[in-house]
Formats: sequence, structure tokens, C-alpha cells
Amino acid sequence: MQTVSLSDFQNQRIVLLKQVEKIGESLIVTEDGHPVVRIMPYDESSIEKYTKELLAMLRSNVWRYDAPEEPVGENEWKSLQC
Repeated sequence: MQTVSLSDFQNQRIVLLKQVEKIGESLIVTEDGHPVVRIMPYDESSIEKYTKELLAMLRSNVWRYDAPEEPVGENEWKSLQC
């Protein structure tokens, strides 16, 4: 995996993006020596896998709210209950 500074990426972005596409390897962009973004080649199967994993994590955490137009009382906010 190649690492490049943000300033170098800004100057060479077209070349670097074409390299990611051609080689198929991710690129890490750093700022002040710390990684800030990872650029990776597009892969349809990876996107689908990630989406399925994300939805599976959310599946048990989403609540159904039957009356979204109705006001919610302060005692119904979980964040306010200590």
C-alpha cells in the first residue's frame, strides 16, 4: 500500500488515481504524517459486501416510530435518561 502526503497528492492526483486504478492497490493520503484518507480501487462486490454488513449491524438498532408527526416528550428521549 502506497503512502503519499496531501500536498504531493494535490500535485499528482491524476497520476496517482490512474495508478490506483491500474495496479489495483490502495493509496493512503497523509497530513502531517497522519493518515487522513484511503483511496482504493472500485470493486462492486466489495461495495455490496460492505452494504450488507452495515445493514446487518443496523438491523437490530433501528426503532420504529409510529407517529413521526407527533411531538416527543422529554421523558421519552433516552439520551436525557440518566
